[in-house]
Amino acid sequence: MPSNHTNFIYEVKNINDDIMNFNNNIKSRKKLLDRCNFLDKSGAIVEFVKVESNIFNFNLKMIDSNLDKILSKMLYISYKEN
Repeated sequence: MPSNHTNFIYEVKNINDDIMNFNNNIKSRKKLLDRCNFLDKSGAIVEFVKVESNIFNFNLKMIDSNLDKILSKMLYISYKEN
């Protein structure tokens, strides 16, 4: 089980309240996949904001200055593609 220290925070842009509410009410067995796909089809823009933990962020940047961005993209793609 992941901890709060490894959370990636995203901002969803280009949606209205109806799209947000419909997306948040998706309760299927594969809800993350379904939510990501619904947002994609709705024209939403999902942007990486930051890693929740400053320590984890620092450790990632010690390996590569863009590792947080690289991992955030990989994480989102893994949810979209299942």
